[in-house]
Amino acid sequence: FLFQKTQFLQFADVFPLKVFGFEPEPAWYLETVGWIELVGGCLLAFGPQLLQEISNFVLTVIMIGAIYSLLALKQPFAMCIPATVSLGLLLLLNIRGRGKCVKSKSE
Repeated sequence: FLFQKTQFLQFADVFPLKVFGFEPEPAWYLETVGWIELVGGCLLAFGPQLLQEISNFVLTVIMIGAIYSLLALKQPFAMCIPATVSLGLLLLLNIRGRGKCVKSKSE
């Protein structure tokens, strides 16, 4: 937990909305992202179709933000691999989910 807290201190420094004047407190940022990921993951796994699509979008945005933060901090590429794999899986779920919707409407 302590390692994550120190890492979020760095992530807060490169927060994408910082250019608009919004600088989150690192502890608040850590807690908010954690809760969003937890709720989004549960909805993605067990929620109805609409909530799955919304949580997929929200988690995709979070993964893009994580990759941006790691690249902005000039971390080694190996640090980006978990977020990149997660982003790829979320995009795959999104593509497969849309394919099912299109097929069911045309039948």
